[in-house]
Amino acid sequence: MNNMNYNSPMNEYSFKLEKLRISLTTRCNLNCIKCDIPKMKKVELDTNQIKNAIKDASKLGAKSISLTGGEPTVREDIFDIIRYASKKNMEVGMVTNGTLVDENFAIELAKSGLDHINVSLDGLKEKDEKIRGKGNFEKTVNAIKHLNGRISSISIETVILKENYLYLTDVLKLASNLNIKNISFQLFSDRFLIQKNKKRISNLEIKGNEIEKLKREIDKLIILSKLYGININDKYLQLVPDYLSKNLNFLLMKQNCLAPFRQFAISPNGDVKTCWAYDVIGNIHKDSLTKLCSSINLNKLLESVKNGNCPGCLLVCYQKFY
Repeated sequence: MNNMNYNSPMNEYSFKLEKLRISLTTRCNLNCIKCDIPKMKKVELDTNQIKNAIKDASKLGAKSISLTGGEPTVREDIFDIIRYASKKNMEVGMVTNGTLVDENFAIELAKSGLDHINVSLDGLKEKDEKIRGKGNFEKTVNAIKHLNGRISSISIETVILKENYLYLTDVLKLASNLNIKNISFQLFSDRFLIQKNKKRISNLEIKGNEIEKLKREIDKLIILSKLYGININDKYLQLVPDYLSKNLNFLLMKQNCLAPFRQFAISPNGDVKTCWAYDVIGNIHKDSLTKLCSSINLNKLLESVKNGNCPGCLLVCYQKFY
């Protein structure tokens, strides 16, 4: 059954590139319990390959780019990459754990033209260091202080998982103390794990009676965010319990995600997807983004989405394109 509206006057279900996401490396200086990217084969695109992808995306109409990893700040060419994207009149964002960002690094990021930065922080010191490793909380907090006032838009990015789901309001209070006005919450996903045994997943995922407890925590979070004057992705958060329960609202919401129609996501090995939940449509070692835009693989994928075959997820791109 066809779940999409082919007759939309905005022609919204045809491919129109708005955003480019590039995972710059599998390298990372941390070893978080929620992510196995650092355990993957060490691979990354070179500077010229990244610039060519950015150039292609700009010509195709992309207005923004998100630089992720691994940890993007481990790359020596990170400032060069940011400058190049900025000169292409793209809004440049980056996701970082912040532990390598001292004052000089923050100054260079600003000079390079970085518009927005998401800094990963999963709770107060005890919770954050259980998730991301000992000794990292203070480094991340210091990074936020160095970035504040230099980068025009700063968000704290928090992954919701079993270890911290009852303590989300702590992140809100910490953001307020740091004078940060934006927090982006994202539900844990096992898509970035290599080892997916049941015991490990059960120690990370929220399920059963925990879902109702999470719902109450989210309700408190939304109320407090308004009191603190902090922007959070409340509409996304309200979908999380339905997603975890896989009830009717989840089935309805996955029909309206435009992410596969609006973005390219490039992995460190050059693989290109339109959405992390779907198969690879090509590789920039072989084909340019321009060529992939008219490829058979992309057209097949989009037809599959139109026909209601979205597997459903709540990854970070969902909240932008839903």
